[in-house]
Amino acid sequence: MTKVIDLYTERVSSTTKYLPQGLLWIASSYLVVVTVLWSLMTYVGEQWWLTTVLLFAPRWMVALPLLVLVPLAVWRDRRALIPLALAGTVVAVLFMGFNIPLNRHSGIDKGKAKTLRVFSYNIQGGMVNAEEFSAFLQQSAVDIVALQECPEEYKLPLPQGWYSAKKRGLAIMSRYPIRSVTPVEVLQPQDQWPGTYLLQAVIQAPEADVAFCSLHLPSPRFGLQAVLDKTTLFRPSRKGVLEKELFGRRFVADKLYYHIKNLKLPVIIAGDFNTTVDSSLFRQFWSGFNNAFSATGWGYGWTQRVSVRGLPLKARIDHILTGTGLTPLSSAIGPDLGSDHLPLIAVVAYGR
Repeated sequence: MTKVIDLYTERVSSTTKYLPQGLLWIASSYLVVVTVLWSLMTYVGEQWWLTTVLLFAPRWMVALPLLVLVPLAVWRDRRALIPLALAGTVVAVLFMGFNIPLNRHSGIDKGKAKTLRVFSYNIQGGMVNAEEFSAFLQQSAVDIVALQECPEEYKLPLPQGWYSAKKRGLAIMSRYPIRSVTPVEVLQPQDQWPGTYLLQAVIQAPEADVAFCSLHLPSPRFGLQAVLDKTTLFRPSRKGVLEKELFGRRFVADKLYYHIKNLKLPVIIAGDFNTTVDSSLFRQFWSGFNNAFSATGWGYGWTQRVSVRGLPLKARIDHILTGTGLTPLSSAIGPDLGSDHLPLIAVVAYGR
């Protein structure tokens, strides 16, 4: 029995002897892996079905190895803390999308500039308390509202004198007169009927007209559900469903982009884009606009809270964008009003 114990002790001692060197290698490998995953997600993204899954997966899962590796590094080899710290930074800032504003209202004289307070919210088919919603709008002194997934029968008690327009789940509400309204329909190649993905209005703001767009791009939800499996994790045989959906998303985004590009007025686009700012699809069509939260907001700015196969997921997929002649001054996430999204608020300057 004594010989068995001695043999076990010798093997444990031999293993722990080489653990420090192995731990440094593991930590360095983890840094390489998270950097490669971030690069694939960012630069390939929605051009490939597998990286699309990564783009919309619960990104916090990539940080789980740190829970084991950091305590081990403190205990056995503190040299490993250096690559682990770098990996943690890549995960927390780049991979999970922590926003640090770099061009906050540059060149704007806030004392002279005219401003609009814009509010965008996906209300999940009316899953919000109308009275609380209306009270919040008045308390926050909002000027223009863009709603998505807003049923025709949904009644929102607006402040006296406000104007509104609604079409197939999209709505625009404004304290300033709405001069014209244009719904934009797109017929995807695989569909029988066109969908309304954009509601555009001309808002008669003080001293200048503004083209305001409430937008709701197609979701990749059903394609993602098709390729995910509880047992095998992925079902590559169903990737065609996701690829078809990705084609449709790009087709719709292309049509809406060219409609907005041809508008003659300064433009504000507010809505549920169903994609994050690090998506290749977002960069392809919308990187030429100012993103209010990217320019002025701090933190992750998560606007959606859902569950993917039982795993919690938070993402920044709602955006407020501005075109030439308009500059975001501030942006913030609003309170929980009942939807699976959170409202997004931005203050935009349109006069100097």
